[in-house]
Amino acid sequence: MVGNILNADFPSFRGRRIRKSKWIRELTCENELKVNDLVLPIFLRDDTDADEYISKMPGVKRFALHQLIKELQEVEKLGI
Repeated sequence: MVGNILNADFPSFRGRRIRKSKWIRELTCENELKVNDLVLPIFLRDDTDADEYISKMPGVKRFALHQLIKELQEVEKLGI
């Protein structure tokens, strides 16, 4: 019997039951990511004038206060 299922044309039935309710359709629908959904955590350091990369978070760094304005201007250009 298992062999017949594996050899059958897929799908052998359409699961309409999952689409009956609006809430389940919204739950299972495709996701859409927008700029408004993005969050950019910014880590600061006030004890030095140099930025420092965080070893446990590749590509993420702690910004020195004087570098923060430059970073925020770039983020604003991106619309985040």
